[in-house]
Amino acid sequence: MPSDEAARLLDLARYQVLDTAREEPFDRVTRLAARLLSTPVAVINLIDQYRQWSKAMVGLSAAEAPRQESFCAWTIGGDVPFVIENAPADPRFRNNPMVTGDPHIHMYAGAPLVTPAGHRIGTLCVTDSRPHTLSPEDLACLQDLAAIAMQELELRRERLEAARCADAQRRLAEEYRRTLDQARVVEGVTSLMTLGLPVDDALENAAGLIREAAAADVMAVLTWAGGDLRAQVLGAARAAPADLDGLRAALLFGTAAPLEALRDRQEPLYIEDYASRPDVIVRLARAGVTQVAAVPLGTAGGAQRLLLALRAAVNDVDRWRLQDRALLEVTGRTLAHALRQQP
Repeated sequence: MPSDEAARLLDLARYQVLDTAREEPFDRVTRLAARLLSTPVAVINLIDQYRQWSKAMVGLSAAEAPRQESFCAWTIGGDVPFVIENAPADPRFRNNPMVTGDPHIHMYAGAPLVTPAGHRIGTLCVTDSRPHTLSPEDLACLQDLAAIAMQELELRRERLEAARCADAQRRLAEEYRRTLDQARVVEGVTSLMTLGLPVDDALENAAGLIREAAAADVMAVLTWAGGDLRAQVLGAARAAPADLDGLRAALLFGTAAPLEALRDRQEPLYIEDYASRPDVIVRLARAGVTQVAAVPLGTAGGAQRLLLALRAAVNDVDRWRLQDRALLEVTGRTLAHALRQQP
C-alpha cells in the first residue's frame, strides 16, 4: 500500500472515471502503446481500494481484477516504470492467476499515472505472454504515453467540472427567474383583489395566476358558510386529469369527512402521494389527482375558505417544492387579507 493511500483514493475519486464507458482518447493511448512497444496487450488501469479497473485496453476483455492480484498495484508504489521480465520465475508473481491463467503474463511493464497533486492513481501497462525485452527507449515511450493518458484524465475532469458549473448557473438563473415570476404573481394577485370585483370573480382571476406559477393542474376554493360546503373549481390546465365538472363532483360528493377535517386547519398541508392517504377521496384519486396542497384563507364575511392546489399524475413536477410552498402561502395570506377587507 502506498503511504498516501487515503489521499490517493480521494484524488482518484475527483476524476469520476471508475466504471464509465470506453472513450476514444484513452483507447487511442493503449493502441499507440501496443504498437510502439510491440506488445499484444496494453491497458490503462485505475487502482481503487479493492481492485484494478480498466478504462481502456487492447488485447484483453476482462475490465477488472482484485487488487491483490494486480501487477499495477505494485507499479503505483513508485514514480518510475515497474518491470517484470519473467513473471513465472518471480516469487512475487509466479502463482498469480494472471500468470498461471489468462492472459498468461510473462513480461509486464507499467508506468504510473501521476496526478498534479502527486498521487499515483493508476498505470499505463503493457504485457506479453512470451519473453519480451524492453529497451530504455521503450520505457521512456511508456512514460510519455502515461503522461498523455494523465493529461486526458485531467481534461476529462475539467470538462465535467465545467459542465457542472454551467448546470449550476443554469439552475440558479432558473431559480432567479422563478422567484421574479412569483413576485409578479403576488403583485398581480394583490392588484386583482383591490379592483373591487365580486369575490368569486376576483378569486377566479387570482387563481389562474397562482395555478400557472405553482405548476398546479387545478386550483379550487372550498367555502364553508353555515353548515354548507361549496367547491369553486377556479381553473384547470390543459393537462387536468378530468373535466371541471368531474372534479367539482369529486370534491362536493366524495366522502365528506376529509374535507371537513380541512375546515379548521390553521397551517398549510402538502400531500405528495394522495392515493395512499387513509382519508383519500376515492373519486378525487380516480380523477387522477396525485398531489394536494391546502392553504387556509381564514374566515371573512361569515364564510371560512381554503385554497386547494391539485396536481395530476401527468404533471412533470413530482413534489411541492420550497418555492411552490412559499408562493402558495404568500398568495394565500394576500387573498385572506383582501377577503377580510371586503365589505
